[in-house]
Amino acid sequence: MKAARLAAAALLLITAIPSVAWGSDRRDIEIAAGPLDIAIARLAQLTGVDIGTTDPAVALARSPAVHGRLSPHAALGRMLQGTGYRAVRIDPTSFRIERAPVRARAKPRPIQSAPETEPAAETILVVASKRDAPLLRYPGSIAVIQPKAGDMLGAGDRRDVHSIADSLPILQSTELGSGRNKLFIRGIADSSFVGPTRSTASVYLGETQLGYNGADPNLNLYDVQRIEILEGPQGALYGAGSIGGIVRIVPHDPALDRIAAGVLASASATQDGANGHELAAMVNVPLVNDMIAIRLVGYQTRDGGFIDDSKRALRNINRQRTRGGRAALRFAPGDGWTIDLGAVAQENKAIDSQYTMRGMPALTRASTIAQPFEGDFSLGQIVIRKSWDSGLQLVSATAKVRHHSDDRFDATSLRPTTPLAYDSHDRNRMTTHETRLSRSLSNGNSWLIGVGYIDDDDRIERELGQPGRPQDITGVTNRARDTSIFGEVTIALTPALSIAGGGRLTRTRTDSDPTFVRRGTAFIRGRKSIRYSPMAAASYALSPRFALFARYGSGFRTGGLAVAPGIGRVANFTPDSIRVAEAGLRLDRDGVTGLSATATLSYARWKQIQADLVDRFGFPYSTNIGNGRIRGFEATADWVPMRGLNLGGSIFLNHSSLHDPILALTPQKGDELADTPRANGSARASYQWGDPSTSQWHVRGTAAYVGRSYVGFGPMLNIMQGNYATFGAGAGWQRGKLSVMLDIDNIANSHANRFSLGNPFGVGNRNQMTPLRPRTAKLTVARDF
Repeated sequence: MKAARLAAAALLLITAIPSVAWGSDRRDIEIAAGPLDIAIARLAQLTGVDIGTTDPAVALARSPAVHGRLSPHAALGRMLQGTGYRAVRIDPTSFRIERAPVRARAKPRPIQSAPETEPAAETILVVASKRDAPLLRYPGSIAVIQPKAGDMLGAGDRRDVHSIADSLPILQSTELGSGRNKLFIRGIADSSFVGPTRSTASVYLGETQLGYNGADPNLNLYDVQRIEILEGPQGALYGAGSIGGIVRIVPHDPALDRIAAGVLASASATQDGANGHELAAMVNVPLVNDMIAIRLVGYQTRDGGFIDDSKRALRNINRQRTRGGRAALRFAPGDGWTIDLGAVAQENKAIDSQYTMRGMPALTRASTIAQPFEGDFSLGQIVIRKSWDSGLQLVSATAKVRHHSDDRFDATSLRPTTPLAYDSHDRNRMTTHETRLSRSLSNGNSWLIGVGYIDDDDRIERELGQPGRPQDITGVTNRARDTSIFGEVTIALTPALSIAGGGRLTRTRTDSDPTFVRRGTAFIRGRKSIRYSPMAAASYALSPRFALFARYGSGFRTGGLAVAPGIGRVANFTPDSIRVAEAGLRLDRDGVTGLSATATLSYARWKQIQADLVDRFGFPYSTNIGNGRIRGFEATADWVPMRGLNLGGSIFLNHSSLHDPILALTPQKGDELADTPRANGSARASYQWGDPSTSQWHVRGTAAYVGRSYVGFGPMLNIMQGNYATFGAGAGWQRGKLSVMLDIDNIANSHANRFSLGNPFGVGNRNQMTPLRPRTAKLTVARDF
């Protein structure tokens, strides 16, 4: 990572480059006359700018045709002529659509009016799954995370996806540490342990899938526009492994028309712990104006430790460092073509694990050896897009992903008289490709068809022995190749009612090999399967700002080979599958102030559940554990009673159970699924005032509740965790492009247990817990140029 350090240092120096004025970025635009919301979505698709509105009545307005070589701003102005709406620029690549003011006749008098620069507190973006569509009419559950007053993606408690799980009830996460954690969506959770089974939630950076199995690399979110979370199985559009849903990180694209830069720095102090810091920088440089631009991002974070080890007489052992960067090059030769090249690299390194032991002083444990972790992630990608005037769009994305991780756990409990270390080395390489063609029509109809390919090679090597003298033990290699064709169509039966349907046909080949096995061990080296994942959905608008939706989705995960209980043994685990039905409602805010809300009921049936587990000694293995059912209810509300004041909250209620267990001893009939609280909730209040061009202030408060859940199934792993509340507060000041923020997390300084696992070789003692980070104050300064 020396190159990453040099890149980050260079970026910090580059931030001194001054900005230039917002340019024209003219391009050929052909949009037919039609409904205004459809025309806005088409313009956003053609130009790559963000266009949002808080007025659902735009669907009732009609826009004139727009033709010519125009900048996005000019095209939007023509589109809104005669509609009663106007465009307000939020930043160089974002616009808000609002009603144009009606000027009453009155005597002229000298007045001073503040510039129209304050964005709406809640912007409804024109986003969807692989096709642009108004959010109100998306027929399914979706969460969009984007900055509000006092927030900054990539900083503080919004630094990465796992950091925001406590404030977003539909997200659950294990807590072994950054780069070691698994992510779950809406209760679709298989187990607390990491192994060869495929992930239940797929994480994407733009068009690229970040992983096939194992832990999530937990990329930093600095210089990210937003995060979109599609809930429920997305097998029809995203294929195997998306049985819980999709997390799509949307980074800022290179801007072709301007030089821009930004820098962020923060320092934190943790009660009874060590200090920490964050540094991040971004620079955007057009190489050929309106045609070629590059955008570079670099960052480094250090989390101070707060766990002490009494046996080794060490303090603050769980220090962690993350550093990395992203590079994106955009080439827009014209005629609707865009070519994006991208690269990402990130390193997570933890000096020791972050669990404590019950019965010892707070924030303390006793271990014989250190239990470090190191993860290295990198990817390279190319995305080619072509847009036609007819609304036809081609997207072709190819990527190569590399993810290596090294874990060490204290296995001295196996032989208490001698220090023992268990080491696991996961080496994953993946190639992905997808090409799709789609078209959205002005009458609300749309279609999509595509092909996809994944080649994933995952090798897990294991060692056991005294530190410095390890001995190889059985590991496994799984290579999976998925080839698929998929499609989806949406038909607007009436202006209010639309239906959608589609599916994905996938052919999978899995080849597996152990490093070595005991003689006589039986296993299947290769298997083939063909699966079809259908979906159906409907959306009905009761009014311009209120809609109902229903959705049926399905998905599956491929099988493979894993180590089995006992050293030198391996065994196959078979594919699992899920089907989910959901129905809900969505309310849009009527203007700048008012209420927006969603509510959804869901029911899932999960067959032949794959799970990564540990035996009574602590050694990992993977198997199918039975069938499960998950019933869920979720609701969110966001209320703006007056300009500047925002009140919000969300809740997720869940009941999961295991039925028809395959294993007689490990799970018990009726057990709850792992890491799935019955109730999660969060609340938020913020207020901002002033003019950001001169001086603007904000204050905010947050509260979250994480309900009770369990590490796993059966008498050994039904260890309780969760059942705690957290509180936070913050304040900030902005003047022009300079922002200063002060945040305090865990105000009550609670040591509640987030996760009852830190070392699998001690889980049988049922005394491990992962405490919340103690009360932490953080000061952040950010500057755009």
